[in-house]
Amino acid sequence: DYKLDQFERNETRTMPIATYGFLAIVAVNFGVQAWLGLDSVPATIRLGVLDQSLVLQGEWWRVMAAATLHGGVQHVLFNSFVLFVLGSALERLIGSQRLLVLLFASIIGGAMLSLVTLNYNMSLGASGGLWGVLAAHAILAFHPGGLIPKSMVRGARVAALINLGLNVAVSFMPNVDWAAHLGGFIV
Repeated sequence: DYKLDQFERNETRTMPIATYGFLAIVAVNFGVQAWLGLDSVPATIRLGVLDQSLVLQGEWWRVMAAATLHGGVQHVLFNSFVLFVLGSALERLIGSQRLLVLLFASIIGGAMLSLVTLNYNMSLGASGGLWGVLAAHAILAFHPGGLIPKSMVRGARVAALINLGLNVAVSFMPNVDWAAHLGGFIV
């Protein structure tokens, strides 16, 4: 069908430069973290972890910086994989500019809800932004608006439900900032 042909052309023709760009920033920052010591709390604070007291003192730049930092190899690999898969696909559907707006707005929304809801001393990771991407996938799956060919809608819905279920479960694990997840999802 024509929509499927057009969809496949967009999937192969368009390079997801925004997704790759954000992943590059995450990789560079994780390299700096590793070089300074992944367990070094002072270094992580200097690099921009989301610290409620420092943000309230005016260091608002931490809202975005914290999204490029991660708590270990497993954390950065999981978040990077999710962004690579879901971000690349979504960027090809909605474009680079819209993906960046969604990603940054979701990061900010996740950080804001985390700051006002939780009493964590520190939080880091791209999960708020990833939850925004995950929510956008779910919305497109259930209200495709012509962006997804009809023949692919059922599979997209199943994938969205599985992704949402798995990520809700992860949100309640120890040391996971569920408020950042929820804030990114709401945005």
